[in-house]
Amino acid sequence: MRIDLTFSFYIILFSYLYIFNIIKYNPYIWIIIITLFTIILMIIMLLNNVKLFVILIIFINTLIFKISLLFILNQNDIYEGFKFYLYLFVIYYIWLLLNKTNIYDIYINKFLKCIINENYENTIFLKLLLKQ
Repeated sequence: MRIDLTFSFYIILFSYLYIFNIIKYNPYIWIIIITLFTIILMIIMLLNNVKLFVILIIFINTLIFKISLLFILNQNDIYEGFKFYLYLFVIYYIWLLLNKTNIYDIYINKFLKCIINENYENTIFLKLLLKQ
């Protein structure tokens, strides 16, 4: 799966741009949203008997790349940031449509179903780690 088709990639990228004062829009609320979404995906994985090791890897990835940002980012100007990233989400969705895909296809068909079926081809990090 191409990394540019996942919205969390953009939020994490823009988080670092915000931290280094390159952009002025704080992604704090959106970090919370993508973290909650990842937690929901992990619960679905648990309910589908995905290997605990795989869920642990995703959990550690979430801790490193998402939850840690919540401690780094401040809670100032989150309203303006929320609006900016909402517009970014609309652009992201248009990008998905231009690539003939959608959110369901990316997160359910290409990510979640592949993990449940132990096919890590669409998950770069798991593929490298598990050397499949």
